[in-house]
Amino acid sequence: MFRLFYFSFFLVFLFADVDVDISANKITRDNDRIVLEGNTTAKLLGYKLGSKKAIVNTKDNIFNLQGDVFLEKENIFINSDDIVIEMNDESISLNGFNLIDKKSKLWVKSNNANVCKGVYSIKESTLSSCDKDKKSWEITFSNGEYSEKENNFYLNNAVLSVYGVPILYTPYLSFSNSVRKSGFLSPEFSISSNEFGYMQPYYINISTSQDLELTPNIRTKKGLGLNSLYRLASSKNSLTSAKVIYFSYDKNYMKSFDIKKRDIYGLELEHGINIQDEGYNKQKLFIDLKKANADNYEFFKQLDASDVSIIQKTTSKIGYVNTHKDWYFDIFIKQYEDINNGDVSKKLPQFSLHKNMDNLFLDNLYYVIDFKHQNLVREKRLSLLANRANLQFIYDNYFINNYLNFSFYSNMAYAFDNFYIGESSVDNEYTKIYHKAKFSTDLMGKYKGFSHNIKADINYLVLDYKKGFPFAYSIYDSDIKQTKKLDLKSKIEVNIKNSFYNKHNKVFHHKITGNIDYINQNSLKPNTKEKKIFNKIAFNISNDIGFENKIDYSFEDSKIDKVLSSLEYKKQDSLKINHIYDSKDTYKSDYLRLNSKKKLNKKYSLALDLDFNNKLHNINRWGIELEKDEDCFGYKLKLSQNNSLANSIEETIFSFKINLKPLGGFEQKI
Repeated sequence: MFRLFYFSFFLVFLFADVDVDISANKITRDNDRIVLEGNTTAKLLGYKLGSKKAIVNTKDNIFNLQGDVFLEKENIFINSDDIVIEMNDESISLNGFNLIDKKSKLWVKSNNANVCKGVYSIKESTLSSCDKDKKSWEITFSNGEYSEKENNFYLNNAVLSVYGVPILYTPYLSFSNSVRKSGFLSPEFSISSNEFGYMQPYYINISTSQDLELTPNIRTKKGLGLNSLYRLASSKNSLTSAKVIYFSYDKNYMKSFDIKKRDIYGLELEHGINIQDEGYNKQKLFIDLKKANADNYEFFKQLDASDVSIIQKTTSKIGYVNTHKDWYFDIFIKQYEDINNGDVSKKLPQFSLHKNMDNLFLDNLYYVIDFKHQNLVREKRLSLLANRANLQFIYDNYFINNYLNFSFYSNMAYAFDNFYIGESSVDNEYTKIYHKAKFSTDLMGKYKGFSHNIKADINYLVLDYKKGFPFAYSIYDSDIKQTKKLDLKSKIEVNIKNSFYNKHNKVFHHKITGNIDYINQNSLKPNTKEKKIFNKIAFNISNDIGFENKIDYSFEDSKIDKVLSSLEYKKQDSLKINHIYDSKDTYKSDYLRLNSKKKLNKKYSLALDLDFNNKLHNINRWGIELEKDEDCFGYKLKLSQNNSLANSIEETIFSFKINLKPLGGFEQKI
């Protein structure tokens, strides 16, 4: 004990500027050389160290740890055969290097490495997160660095291998386990019979509150482009983003497809400020501006154009929203611009006020108020000044020991419109008053081994007063259209739900809904606009198997409008079979849909889905997918085919997704 105390005191005196704490079972000294043996441990340069043997050179200030050496700091654990620590420059040389990040399970293996002030220099190394004996994936690189402070890896001449087969080479690769950092993100590419496409964002971490993505857009036939996305979080309640999409067509491609405009661009700016966010009270100011010179600018946001909806109009808006416990208010202006002809429509401004349901005089009497004002302007054609007001009174109460609920609604709607077409002005006034009565009950009975719940309600709606017709105005239409749709004079609706439960879940459920809409209330034989019945039955055959059937029947047409039946098995494996019948769908009026997934073992699963058209006796769509998921690696391979019956297009797609845990991965369709 005295020798250990003497040695520790000597080290503290010798390395006064460095925090040193060393212990061992046996200590011997020979001039400037001190040897420690047996369970040697140390705390040095922020590391916890251990070895079988350590040699301290007091003259050169060098520590040499030998035999089963380990270094540990926070999430980092390192094994080595032999390390040399030079105290003068605080550097470490490791002969044999095995590093593991305990949090992410990433490991690096190399013959040697050097560490200086938290930066590891490594050569001829292998990186992975898989078991070292069964590496599903690994990255080998000629040299690289790892920074403890940034938790970043920087690799040169990196080769990604999957199951021992090299599949990707990159001269430079950088990634982080925990913090944002600049560098390339996952690439996106497409391969077709006549073109290769490639996009890969380069991420720039400007600061903790702002970043930038620059994405080159390469199409071997169409041309070249560049997309950019800038984001700024100036505070925890404010976020700004600016997006620029630019693409320049190849001249030969323009000539082949008779394209008139070579340079395509789109600009999008969004800014939002949460002024207040406290419980029910919320206030937000937002700005959303868009500008484009071609309706297909969104086509160049991504490579998979089949998933992009080509728009013809851009919408810009500036607004303010205030939400309160008792009311809601918003005000905004919008501008719609037709990209092709430059026609502009505006809402200048539009505001709405909603008063939430509140008591009126009695405990069971409530009221709700809505008001909306619109100033719609189309520069080339017309304008409309519209005001809409709605007042609703509600009475709600329970009777017969709370077994019966009665609700009564009285709704009054008023609208006044003034619109201009050229130099002409037209006024329109519309008033509508209707009432609705509802009786409902919700009963639960408990019996031996099961319980039963029944919910039933009857609704009766009647039109009390109506004057005029409302105007329907679309910002995209060329004119204002007055609706001539007849309102219901009255409506009766009945809903009945029955549910049976065992100790674990719902065993049987039945719901039936019927409604009759009357146009002429005074006729002895009512002229019905619509009579329908909706019937749904669902029951669990067992804990793993369930069946459901839905039927929509129209009395007006004396036919079934729609039927949906499904049988589902769900446990470790799953199988679902749907039969869909829709009399209004031309191409999918009668078809079967199959979705299944089979767990082959702990890692692999196989999935199949297909749609079969019973009417045309052909397969509309099919797909088969193989998935592997393990601790360090996962992938999905899918082959699918879609047959568009509307235009007789058959499309076969192969897609794959690779996930290198915890680095992430990429997904692509071919």
